[in-house]
Amino acid sequence: MHIFLLGGGVMQVPAVKAARQMGWRITMADGNGSCLARPLVDTFLHVDLRDRPGLLAAARACSPSIDGVFTAGTDFSTSVAFVSEAMGLPGIPYAAALNATDKDRMRNVLRSAGVPVPDHVPLTREMDRAELRVVADALGFPVVVKPVDNMGARGVRRVDIPEELPGAVDAARSSSGTHRCLIESFLDGPEFSLDALVFDGEVHVTGIADRHIYFPPYFVEMGHTMPTEAGMEERLALEAVFERAIGALGISHGSAKGDIFLTEQGAVVGEVAARLSGGYMSGWTFPNAYGINVTKAALRLAVGERPGPDVLEPSRNEWSAERALVSAPGIVDAVDNRAGTLPGITDVFVKVTPGDAVTLPTNNVEKVANVISRMPDREGAVSVALDALHLIDVDLRVGVPETEDFVFGHGATSPFRPYGLTGNQIDAIPAVTGEVDSVVERLLSGGPLPVTDRVSAVRPRYPTPPPGGVFARLVQESLIVVSEPGLDGAFWRTFLAAGRQGVRYLVRTVAHHRARGTLPAWARRWLWPTAP
Repeated sequence: MHIFLLGGGVMQVPAVKAARQMGWRITMADGNGSCLARPLVDTFLHVDLRDRPGLLAAARACSPSIDGVFTAGTDFSTSVAFVSEAMGLPGIPYAAALNATDKDRMRNVLRSAGVPVPDHVPLTREMDRAELRVVADALGFPVVVKPVDNMGARGVRRVDIPEELPGAVDAARSSSGTHRCLIESFLDGPEFSLDALVFDGEVHVTGIADRHIYFPPYFVEMGHTMPTEAGMEERLALEAVFERAIGALGISHGSAKGDIFLTEQGAVVGEVAARLSGGYMSGWTFPNAYGINVTKAALRLAVGERPGPDVLEPSRNEWSAERALVSAPGIVDAVDNRAGTLPGITDVFVKVTPGDAVTLPTNNVEKVANVISRMPDREGAVSVALDALHLIDVDLRVGVPETEDFVFGHGATSPFRPYGLTGNQIDAIPAVTGEVDSVVERLLSGGPLPVTDRVSAVRPRYPTPPPGGVFARLVQESLIVVSEPGLDGAFWRTFLAAGRQGVRYLVRTVAHHRARGTLPAWARRWLWPTAP
């Protein structure tokens, strides 16, 4: 068999490996001539994946003739359908791929078929503030603004008050290839990801994962866990709505991915894509948990074969967790990755190198690392994945203004802080224990930073190792020492702003200014700006 694979990034690597295991020839197209998977295939074609006529011409020129077209975890299921339909190859109709890509069209099709979706209004032209307010009021705050043609939560934002609407709409339009966006009702309830294979007139739901979304007003997925913790009744409701959506959209042969919410009104469709899931689900956590190579099954469908029991029947019953690492803003100075040394960690993906600019994430493509675990029980899978994140140190360059402002300034009260304290609780932490001059003298002498242990006051914001465990590890590594007098408020604001990364930045910054003789002035400016 000869497969035409669209995309050569990390999410397509499982497809390359599966095709190789079956002895297939692989021709790959990607607009990035340096894509990760290029060295792994037989033929590489440098073609923009949005250029459908160009992809079709390239496919027709392949020798030997291709037998199927495939992608996973990309925006380009429409390109796959365009090429396969034009060449008479197996796959879903091009119209169905458009239904599953354009979010306005998707919602209209599903609503017409009686499939529950959020109420929405497309914004096909510029609207002034008054017009936007009328639309949002009709839906009822909070609302969600999103581009109609993007993935990975890019340009998606929850809006709670009218004043936030214009900025959210501008961001959504700028994230849309067609400058179109929509406003829809906010779905309140847990979210789940489902994968399915569709053939012989039947939908085979192959798995359900719990999604873990944080940092409102944005929708940043900090990981997923498989299998789901949902009960049987809830799983059946999720699967039933997903199957109805697949049928209504016209996905008749191939694979599908759904994001489904469980609300007080029942299961509601967030999105359905005409491809396998990305986000390390179909290619990693799925085989980890079930032992099923769902990518291999989807590839077989792409060339007109039927998946056999070897790729549909579970061969194991374990748990797999994917968790993500985010960073404070700045420039990466160094990366130390020891996550893979933990038993139970199967994969580690570090996406940044020294010199890279990093930012606070507002979507699912701005994270700096991901880890994946496999364990016999859910608690163990989640725990080891979270522990692994704290073995990936992304150190930021000292002195970058946006880093200093976030770590030592407003970061402790931003939406992205890893440990959640209210403003009153943060303000209640003393600025310094003891005399400032005594603490500065301790800092000048070198050694660990003096800190008072106030771990009991901190509670987790999103799933991460308990702050007490992180604090203890910092002590064990001689980065800090429990002592009086201590940094107290200055340290805890740093810790609350950026967790372990923030503390490492503080340690490195103190060393930087101590070596240059500028520590007292810097400390009074950033650590105790209001001290007497």
